[in-house]
Amino acid sequence: MLVSKRIQIKNPNGIDVKNLNKIVDFSYQQNSDIYFSINEKQSTAKSLFALMRLDFRCGNEICIKVKGEDADKSIKSLIKLLDSI
Repeated sequence: MLVSKRIQIKNPNGIDVKNLNKIVDFSYQQNSDIYFSINEKQSTAKSLFALMRLDFRCGNEICIKVKGEDADKSIKSLIKLLDSI
């Protein structure tokens, strides 16, 4: 199953390395593959260095794609995590 969702970064400071690491940790706990796209650049959520190449500034739109058996559950939990950052 493939699920995708677009969200906007609301944190005035964007998403820093500490919080990107939380996303990486989260992705390793899931049975699905998670990908982020920002401004036509895509990366897996399992690589901190790949995520750092993306522009996680306030106001930017993120496209999240989750593929796997628990995609629905994973994307909902990931959005909760992103809202808390």
